[in-house]
Amino acid sequence: MDIETTNRLPLTEYKRKRNFVKTPAPRLPKKTPRKNPREFKAAVENNEKLRFVIQKHNASRLHYDFRLETKDAVLKSWAVPKGVSLNPSVKRLAVLTEDHPLDYMDFEGVIPKGNYGAGTVIVWDRGKYTTEKHVRQQFKEGKISFCLHGKKVRGSFSLVRMKNSDGKRWLLTKSKDAFTSKEEPTVSMPESVLTGRSIDQLDEGNSDNIRKLLKGGFKKGFPTSVKPMLAMPADQPFDKKDWVFEVKWDGVRSILFRNKSGGILELRSRKGNDITHRCPEIANQVDSVVKCNNGAVLDGEIVVLNKEGIPDFQLHQRRMNVDYGRDINVLSESAPATYFVFDILYHDGYDLESLDFVRRRKILSKVIRSNSKRIRLSDYIEESGKALFEKVIEMGLEGVVAKYKYGKYLEGDRSSAWLKIKHTLTQDCVVIGYTTGEGNREGYFGSLILAAYYVGKLRFVGHVGSGFGFDQLQETFEMMQKFRTKKCPINHVPYVNRQPVWLMPKQVAEVKFNAWTQDKIMRAPIFVGFREDKPVQECKIEVPKDTNKKINAIEAPTSLAFSNLDKTFLPSTCDHPELKKRDLLEYYEKISSYILPHLRDRPLSLSRYPHGIAGKSFYHKNWSQAIPDYAKSVQVLSESRNDTVNYLICNNKKTLLWLANLGCIEMHPRFSRVHNYAACMSFARNGDPAFDQDECGLSTPDFIIFDLDPYIYSGREAKGHDPE
Repeated sequence: MDIETTNRLPLTEYKRKRNFVKTPAPRLPKKTPRKNPREFKAAVENNEKLRFVIQKHNASRLHYDFRLETKDAVLKSWAVPKGVSLNPSVKRLAVLTEDHPLDYMDFEGVIPKGNYGAGTVIVWDRGKYTTEKHVRQQFKEGKISFCLHGKKVRGSFSLVRMKNSDGKRWLLTKSKDAFTSKEEPTVSMPESVLTGRSIDQLDEGNSDNIRKLLKGGFKKGFPTSVKPMLAMPADQPFDKKDWVFEVKWDGVRSILFRNKSGGILELRSRKGNDITHRCPEIANQVDSVVKCNNGAVLDGEIVVLNKEGIPDFQLHQRRMNVDYGRDINVLSESAPATYFVFDILYHDGYDLESLDFVRRRKILSKVIRSNSKRIRLSDYIEESGKALFEKVIEMGLEGVVAKYKYGKYLEGDRSSAWLKIKHTLTQDCVVIGYTTGEGNREGYFGSLILAAYYVGKLRFVGHVGSGFGFDQLQETFEMMQKFRTKKCPINHVPYVNRQPVWLMPKQVAEVKFNAWTQDKIMRAPIFVGFREDKPVQECKIEVPKDTNKKINAIEAPTSLAFSNLDKTFLPSTCDHPELKKRDLLEYYEKISSYILPHLRDRPLSLSRYPHGIAGKSFYHKNWSQAIPDYAKSVQVLSESRNDTVNYLICNNKKTLLWLANLGCIEMHPRFSRVHNYAACMSFARNGDPAFDQDECGLSTPDFIIFDLDPYIYSGREAKGHDPE
């Protein structure tokens, strides 16, 4: 058998699965890649480095394809769901797939839907590898050992076939050597080694130009200020189809403002303070990285990475309070900052905050060029929140942020559309005092006395004395002297362990701790650092709630099987973008806690717009159709009709959202409530005419409305007369 036939045999399965008329995947080679088969064989026997490639593949699930070149000129291939780890204690599942042609090594592109492997592919890493035996020989033995020499991944690895499996399940493990690390390279380096592009930037949806993607946003002048959207705490990671998951970067939240015509280039903290001068290495790269004709507003986190590529807040603290040019320049060289961008709020005259998160991210991926170390796109994965959480914990990071795909950007709102899931509990606290120091702290302080807002009031949450380096004691002590006051700034401090010195509530300290007590006191608190970037008013007690409740709340329209969510309900105008039924449902979900107390037990007259405000509408009072179990109705006597009218009652969120799904843009409650609603229902169940009972009927009105319409005169009215 000739060498060409031998080389083509392993690729039969590759060819069978693909239609090369419809897929951009490389065709089979027409001839062996090396002109002289003897030279190829000799090169392998002389331990010449062969090639490897790791491709990031966002198909039905995001995974990484690991491929080794073999002596018969094909790529032996495995799918690694979680990617390659540099930590020897971590074993990664690798599922054997069909052999691929060598031309696949350089393949990047989008495989269209309907084709095998449909999705986006980038070359995440590639290079050479060495091994003592041929890969095919080791494959038969069930263990392959090799040393990788890539741009991102280096060192010794092994692939071991799992026992009692079908032969397709292997384990990929890093061996201990000089390249061992806890860094998760798939998280810290998500982009292609060929082009610097991310999966997002190569995605099929991004083939549209930015103008097309901006459709749905509305025109607006350049914003002068932005309050960052905040995340609510949740208790555990989760997997969910309509959610994406990002690394929670441990740094300083910052909004980037760039307006070329106005000469504006600013990085602002959560307080709104200009911190541009503290990060010249970021500011100097904005115009070369951020693509815009005139203006853009971005949201992200400024972090300082250590040598392993992991955020180091202690390094960052050295930079947070430095305002002198020479010191800033030295620190920008020795501990450079990186701006991880995760959202875009404005671009070239368009406000994007009302767009869905996934649309904003598509725009962002086209706006950010991926050739900068100082300004980088913060990558995310879809659905698999638990897997990402495991990775970031392995790396020693703080946690993950989950974001609802269809959520809007809500300025200044701590919304359940963004959830933060932390490995370690942290709390931003207001420093209200300190206790006098003893022993080696004599002349300084013993511990800080802390408070935080709970139900609108500043209250005591504990002391913190550990976590301070000795070199911090004097600096912290001197800083606190300017805030001294004679009076305790809160109403009640249940205990102090030494003589207290009270301070004005001006400083914010971040603290990590084990748990909350029943009295909302932190257990085993440890000082992390002072946070000048965070306002005192945002130091609210954050007790993680049940994740499932938060998810169900934001996904209420989907979980209740609502329909036609993309139907246009209000067309776009110069003041707002196009609004869909989804937006109406999200609005009523968000205000449910405010509106329900005013709707409770009031018969409703409904204005229904099933096709939006541009379609036909009608009033609906008498309800004769079936209603869901969670909805209620009540019969009320109509004197004009001399009959009863069966009105709907809206006493819970499910009913409110159900009505919104029916196209009820307007809900008109009666000015009076049903008197003794429980008794009314009891009479109705017993067959009694509810409206005849003294216990059941409408109470007296408890509010009135003044409808003040402006007088608009045509000029033709007689003097003193009303407008025509």
